[in-house]
Amino acid sequence: MQEVNWNLFKTKFNGKETSAFESLCYLLFCREFGVSKVGIPRYKDQPGLETDPIVFNSQWIGFQSKFFDKNINKQDIEDSVAITKRQYPHVNKIYVYLNLEFSKSSKDG
Repeated sequence: MQEVNWNLFKTKFNGKETSAFESLCYLLFCREFGVSKVGIPRYKDQPGLETDPIVFNSQWIGFQSKFFDKNINKQDIEDSVAITKRQYPHVNKIYVYLNLEFSKSSKDG
């Protein structure tokens, strides 16, 4: 598997990195769960999730994509999860796609 060069990604989608990343995550999510070409309904500024949740193996699943420049904003992720829990209480799993890896904390605990 080839590693993604996020600097090239930023250059290619200059100013539109977030929407391009959301589109990439949508395609990955659809492929992961075998969503047909019809797709998943979504709305502009949909709260909590990028699209409506789907049902897969009797579970409600949704996803959120987060494109960060330098550091992961943990609070932004937590806020999205809280909004999803409030807006879609029936969702069992939330996939969060990130362009950065988490690093081990230097703080205890």
